[in-house]
Amino acid sequence: MRLPWAALILNAALILTSCGYRPEVGSMSGIDRRVRVPIAQNETPFSKLAGPLTAALRRRIAQSGIEVAGLGQPGHTLEVTIVEITQTPGMLSVESGELVPADIIVQIVVSARLADADGEIIQGPKDFEANGRAYTGETPLAEEALASRRLTALLEDIADAVAMHFFHLTPPHPTS
Repeated sequence: MRLPWAALILNAALILTSCGYRPEVGSMSGIDRRVRVPIAQNETPFSKLAGPLTAALRRRIAQSGIEVAGLGQPGHTLEVTIVEITQTPGMLSVESGELVPADIIVQIVVSARLADADGEIIQGPKDFEANGRAYTGETPLAEEALASRRLTALLEDIADAVAMHFFHLTPPHPTS
């Protein structure tokens, strides 16, 4: 008779944890379950990165069940700064008798810290980085579109890492 109950409990646990983020028990409670995420600071010469990174962070945090609060509301504040982006040639190919990059390796470094409602830093700063390849396209427009998609994916990876670190979340599971 024990076997059916064990199977029932195991199935219930699998169903409850099958998709998305789940906060660890006791990781945040009460007012602490509300966090402000202001627009990320960008110290790099590359524009238009702060918005997508901030949106990815807010989305990841909200998916975990933690309320993303407005700037005037009480709660913790997650402060994020895009510190560095480097692009280096990766593999080379030969075009018209010359060696040219076939892809570019992109590295993004972000620093994040968590402050309490009084502005006291309670975690961090901690650096996070993501690396990826952006393959060169046949036309400048195709190359820019591909690079934009790769960059967005790297920003999403960093948002995952920041959310997992500061809010003790488990990694996201593929959608079922």
